[in-house]
Amino acid sequence: MEDERESTPDAEGPQGGMWHSGNSPEESIGRVLRELRKARGLSQEDVAKMMTMAGFSWRQTTVAKTEAAARPIRLDEAGALAFLFGLSINDMVGHASNTPREYRVESAYRVAFSMYLNTQLRVAEAKRRMEEADRDYRASLADLHALAGLYHEALQKFSEVFGEDLGELTERNLTEVKDRVAELWGNDGEHQEAP
Repeated sequence: MEDERESTPDAEGPQGGMWHSGNSPEESIGRVLRELRKARGLSQEDVAKMMTMAGFSWRQTTVAKTEAAARPIRLDEAGALAFLFGLSINDMVGHASNTPREYRVESAYRVAFSMYLNTQLRVAEAKRRMEEADRDYRASLADLHALAGLYHEALQKFSEVFGEDLGELTERNLTEVKDRVAELWGNDGEHQEAP
């Protein structure tokens, strides 16, 4: 007859004797995730984007809660994290085992794929920034053209009103132009006819 105590979890929950590290799967996965993320120079936002690319609706807060073991982790999420970081789920929960050559090849593939996804993430971000910079440049260029048109229109209006051509304004002749405008307009704000 089978002893019932061996088949039922103890009062501490399933992690009591089942997990040799003493941590729950969530704690182990959270610790491994944090260590791997930091070792690869990734932010929590980067990991969230990687998981989103893998088909999960993760945010930065999801990563933070996962690292802190403050949320249960689904098996498919653990599998995706393991795959993205080039590990097995066993590695993520602290059950690393001696692996055959095939496992090493598969692990190398997962690492390469993880690096590929990370590169894709960074390329997408660089492309987004480049497009944003291009939009800003084009908007600034359009503003510059509009201002140049207004400037030339103002010069033309000035010539029509005062009967004088100011030419191109420069730092050197700006004071001279201001004095000439004051002279033509008059100190009392009334327009004076050009002599």
